[in-house]
Amino acid sequence: MTEVSTIRDRERELILATLNQYGGSRRKVAKALRIGRELLMKKLAQYAAAGFSVPPEPTSTANRYRRARSPGAESP
Repeated sequence: MTEVSTIRDRERELILATLNQYGGSRRKVAKALRIGRELLMKKLAQYAAAGFSVPPEPTSTANRYRRARSPGAESP
Protein backbone atom coordinates (compact mmCIF):
# COMPACT_ATOMS: atom_id res chain seq x y z
CA MET A 1 0.00 0.00 0.00
CA THR A 2 1.25 3.50 -0.83
CA GLU A 3 1.94 5.89 2.02
CA VAL A 4 -0.38 8.89 2.00
CA SER A 5 0.81 12.22 3.39
CA THR A 6 -1.62 14.42 5.23
CA ILE A 7 -1.60 18.17 4.99
CA ARG A 8 -0.19 18.28 8.53
CA ASP A 9 2.64 15.94 7.50
CA ARG A 10 3.51 18.14 4.52
CA GLU A 11 3.29 21.29 6.68
CA ARG A 12 5.67 19.75 9.23
CA GLU A 13 8.09 18.68 6.50
CA LEU A 14 8.04 22.18 4.99
CA ILE A 15 8.58 23.93 8.32
CA LEU A 16 11.42 21.63 9.40
CA ALA A 17 13.12 21.82 5.99
CA THR A 18 12.89 25.61 6.03
CA LEU A 19 14.23 25.64 9.58
CA ASN A 20 17.27 23.64 8.44
CA GLN A 21 17.70 25.91 5.41
CA TYR A 22 17.86 29.00 7.64
CA GLY A 23 20.16 27.44 10.24
CA GLY A 24 17.49 27.25 12.93
CA SER A 25 16.56 30.95 12.86
CA ARG A 26 12.93 31.10 13.94
CA ARG A 27 12.64 34.75 12.89
CA LYS A 28 13.83 34.04 9.33
CA VAL A 29 11.65 30.94 8.99
CA ALA A 30 8.52 32.75 10.17
CA LYS A 31 9.23 35.56 7.73
CA ALA A 32 9.95 33.19 4.82
CA LEU A 33 6.79 31.17 5.46
CA ARG A 34 4.74 34.29 6.23
CA ILE A 35 3.48 33.02 9.55
CA GLY A 36 3.70 34.55 13.01
CA ARG A 37 6.70 33.66 15.14
CA GLU A 38 4.42 32.60 18.01
CA LEU A 39 2.56 30.17 15.74
CA LEU A 40 5.89 28.78 14.50
CA MET A 41 7.11 28.30 18.08
CA LYS A 42 3.86 26.51 18.99
CA LYS A 43 4.19 24.15 16.04
CA LEU A 44 7.87 23.44 16.81
CA ALA A 45 6.97 22.61 20.41
CA GLN A 46 4.32 20.19 19.15
CA TYR A 47 6.82 18.55 16.77
CA ALA A 48 9.41 18.18 19.53
CA ALA A 49 6.79 16.68 21.88
CA ALA A 50 5.86 14.18 19.14
CA GLY A 51 9.51 13.10 18.90
CA PHE A 52 10.63 14.97 15.79
CA SER A 53 14.09 16.50 15.73
CA VAL A 54 13.86 20.30 15.94
CA PRO A 55 17.16 22.18 15.48
CA PRO A 56 18.09 24.61 18.27
CA GLU A 57 17.80 28.33 17.73
CA PRO A 58 21.18 29.89 16.88
CA THR A 59 22.86 32.25 19.32
CA SER A 60 22.75 35.88 18.23
CA THR A 61 25.90 37.42 16.78
CA ALA A 62 26.10 39.93 19.65
CA ASN A 63 26.03 37.16 22.26
CA ARG A 64 28.69 35.17 20.41
CA TYR A 65 30.91 38.27 20.32
CA ARG A 66 30.48 38.94 24.04
CA ARG A 67 31.32 35.35 24.97
CA ALA A 68 34.36 35.27 22.67
CA ARG A 69 35.95 38.28 24.37
CA SER A 70 37.96 37.54 27.42
CA PRO A 71 37.35 39.54 30.61
CA GLY A 72 39.44 42.67 30.73
CA ALA A 73 40.16 42.67 26.99
CA GLU A 74 40.32 46.03 25.26
CA SER A 75 37.44 47.10 23.06
CA PRO A 76 38.11 47.09 19.32
